[in-house]
Amino acid sequence: MANHRSFTGNFRSYFRIFPRILEFQLIQLAVTALILWGVRKISMLLIYSTGRVAVTSGDFRFLFFRWQGWVMMLLILASLFLVIAFFINGILLLSHSLIFKEKIGMPRLLVKAVRCIRRFFRPGGFGICIAMAVTVPAALIALNLPQTTLFQLPNLATSKVMDETLYHVLFVIFTAGLLLWWVRNVFMIPWVILEDRPAREAKLLAHEMIRKHWKNFLLNILLFIIEILGLLGLFYGLLSAIPEITRPILRFGFLGNRILTVTICYVLITAMALLTLMLIPAQFMELTRLFYSYKEEREIHPVLRPPKSRLRNPELWMGAGIAAALITAIVVSVVWFDVLMPAGGDVPLIAHRLGGFEAVENSMTGLKISINQQVYGYETDIQRSKDGVYFINHDRSFKRIYGDKRTASQMTWDEIKQLEARNPDGSIEHPVTLEEVLDEARGNGILFIELKAPTADEKMCDDVVAMIRERGMEEECAIISLQYRLISYIYRNYEEIDTGYLYFYSYGNTPALDCDMLIMEEDAATRSAVETIHTAGKKAIVWTVNSVSSARRFLDSEIDAIITDRVELCRRVQGSLKMRNDYSRIMDAFGLTRLRNLLSGNSQS
Repeated sequence: MANHRSFTGNFRSYFRIFPRILEFQLIQLAVTALILWGVRKISMLLIYSTGRVAVTSGDFRFLFFRWQGWVMMLLILASLFLVIAFFINGILLLSHSLIFKEKIGMPRLLVKAVRCIRRFFRPGGFGICIAMAVTVPAALIALNLPQTTLFQLPNLATSKVMDETLYHVLFVIFTAGLLLWWVRNVFMIPWVILEDRPAREAKLLAHEMIRKHWKNFLLNILLFIIEILGLLGLFYGLLSAIPEITRPILRFGFLGNRILTVTICYVLITAMALLTLMLIPAQFMELTRLFYSYKEEREIHPVLRPPKSRLRNPELWMGAGIAAALITAIVVSVVWFDVLMPAGGDVPLIAHRLGGFEAVENSMTGLKISINQQVYGYETDIQRSKDGVYFINHDRSFKRIYGDKRTASQMTWDEIKQLEARNPDGSIEHPVTLEEVLDEARGNGILFIELKAPTADEKMCDDVVAMIRERGMEEECAIISLQYRLISYIYRNYEEIDTGYLYFYSYGNTPALDCDMLIMEEDAATRSAVETIHTAGKKAIVWTVNSVSSARRFLDSEIDAIITDRVELCRRVQGSLKMRNDYSRIMDAFGLTRLRNLLSGNSQS
């Protein structure tokens, strides 16, 4: 029986292992970057060969009808498979060498990891890669924990799961089932990779092993996770408590206080980053240790030789390297603090669906409220009625807002304008025409007009532009859409009209798309994406920003504007950003504010 070996009780031993793990992690990240670079280069050649510059959420169907699309999708799936297989092979082989004191250099280990990839070309191997790609983000969402950069699902999907009880319950059940599958089949991995057993035989052996040792296995794994997370929690707790800890000793003047705050924060953040980097490899190492303990029916622990001399001590060299990098980062951050972590800018706000949550969406009341709030602009949605009238409505039918199941193309304007909805104050609201909204918005900011399917077409483009020209509002309007072909049509035919392309995701040379603005869903609005868009001389806008954490992220960025249903919330966040101290600016810069709020029980929405 394999008794649990305390992680915290043997921290020095694990710390000695860390240089090797860090070396492998850095090489693995470099290999991954190289593979993805190659995939992107080949994918771009395939995309360009179709006459396009990017694949986006509004223009992806061609992938299924062109050979280039199938080749690109297979290439991306193959690269994902190779990256995961290489990581699993490498970390298991490294764990085996550390546990059994094998003398194996990193180059030889990497070659062996590549050769072992062939063992994944079996049904069981493909299943392992798919399960690993799904389990981590699913577990993080089910537990309502922040997702990592490497394992992340779109905010649109996660918000749907978290906000609706039924979906949340179903997702938790799905994740629990996935985790149970992992427990039952987890020893397939070492049987296939380390013992070179066929997938079918490995599966049976894994089931038998877990049947005999499941209690001990769960105890070991749970305690192992608790110990590592406990250490992370300790560091996060110390980080959250810095304002209280340092308050009595902050008597060194402005510069001294900044140096002290930056130093303490960076030391703790570095410790957390290193421990987080160790988390998944340490789990695989524990899995390997337990596998051989169960297989050989004896207790097995890593055999760690002390270094022959201090000059050959990996702990010493790793510590020196980390210390040098940390000191450099502290000096640079103190000297250029206001450049690297600005106090917060006045990012323009755009009211979503005319007024956000202040009134019935896409209503004249909502527009008037937004005008009184003096926002930068207003976003709205237009459709065409059965008799050719352009009016304001988001959904394909009127069911959600007005209680009528019919669609725009099934109703005349006389029928549509009779529909009623109630504002929060009890007043009655009716659908309004685009002309009414244009007249009300004139002189009060920028009106972003979204062309909505299924009635959106080139005729709608021509008619909307004509209405804008008739009122002389070319500088006060922008036409946007999820349908790229329509935005491209306006961009090429009406140069005086600003255009914006809405998308959830994009792959390729996105800034080269035919439009003046790229309007991204939150997940697509990465810092690198925004920088690339700005380099191309275009504007970057993000939608829909409705939470405190998202507002802090984008109001503290180089984004050109944000679309929100909660204007007042964003205004409060803007005010708080301007009042931030150095500590808060560091936490926001490293994306740790949400986690700090979770740990402190602050559940701001």
